[in-house]
Amino acid sequence: MPERPAIRTMLIRLFRAVHEPRTSQAYAQYRPRPRGVPARHAAYSANLLLLTVCVAERISLSELYGAVSWDDARFRWGRQTTLLRSQLAPEELKTLVESLGVERRYADGLHDVVLTIDPAAETPPVDLYWTYMVPTAERVSPENFARATPGEIAYWSYRNHFLCRIAEDVTQHTVEPILNAVIPAMIGYVDAGDGRINSGAHTLLKAWFTPLADAGPADRTDRYRTAATFIHRNAATWPARVTAGYAVLLLDRVMNDRETDPATAAEIMTALSTRPGSPDMDTSLVRCATRFLGLDPDADDTLATIICDLLDAEHRLVKGSSSTLLGVAFIRCNKIGLPQVSDLRKPSRCRDGRIRTDDPLTPSQVRYQTAPRPVAPASTAAAATA
Repeated sequence: MPERPAIRTMLIRLFRAVHEPRTSQAYAQYRPRPRGVPARHAAYSANLLLLTVCVAERISLSELYGAVSWDDARFRWGRQTTLLRSQLAPEELKTLVESLGVERRYADGLHDVVLTIDPAAETPPVDLYWTYMVPTAERVSPENFARATPGEIAYWSYRNHFLCRIAEDVTQHTVEPILNAVIPAMIGYVDAGDGRINSGAHTLLKAWFTPLADAGPADRTDRYRTAATFIHRNAATWPARVTAGYAVLLLDRVMNDRETDPATAAEIMTALSTRPGSPDMDTSLVRCATRFLGLDPDADDTLATIICDLLDAEHRLVKGSSSTLLGVAFIRCNKIGLPQVSDLRKPSRCRDGRIRTDDPLTPSQVRYQTAPRPVAPASTAAAATA
């Protein structure tokens, strides 16, 4: 259509002046329906926006606003969308949102958004590099990339309370049980491995909720490994109870995932065991190591080393019921024949409930605890098969 470029130019010009007073005397009193001034501006600008995108098929915000910078374009688009959300009826806003496609772009060092008449089938994941306008050259140290603060996070929560909107209330209600627990992890970021970064909270929650996702073995391993890396990197700056709490949740998730292989479990436990421990964290390490012992000879040496560290390190003695766990782990290591435990001693309990390593574990005790299960005679097995 030869007139399309001219119509496109006219519509862009009208949209840029959409909130300015009308100067045409012929249509100055035109009112499609009785509405307040903000509502009329919202309806008029929404109609112009739809017409412009339909004619152009694809148009960027920088072109739409004639903006000199992305900050300017994003600011104007934020004001426009807030106006539309506040003044359009819910069904009107739904129709507008579902009619337009939104593509977030980053090219040649410039951020932009392209509006299209082809909405995406699924909403893409958030790219925090794009959100915070981080240039490519600065995307090399995500562990040092910190933008949010606890004060800002608290403000976001109260702002949702202040706005009294349904969507914000539902979101706030959903995240309230976990918000305080993950606030320290919302401040740091970790490389997602696909050109994006994830907040620590996103990383940990993604790992903890793995069973609810349709994740294959490789994806599960990547989730657990990334979460362990994030905990390891940030443990020095977190309170000890936060580090231990995150580690316990991750270890419990790994231990109870039937798809986790021993090598992955050993790698994750090694990363977590190098940080200062706690009774709960040490208990989870022993429990997780015992769960995977004997399943993979290559991983057994690493798992035995972790158990040995917990058995003979006086500053990380485990309290209470963990004595039984350590005893079982010790017996299993001896049963497998791992050399790391050959010089260790039998765990026993002190008066204060801690584990001590006096009294050698005698060969008879090892034989008693690790006696092989009876094997049916060959004739009986053959008859059963037949």
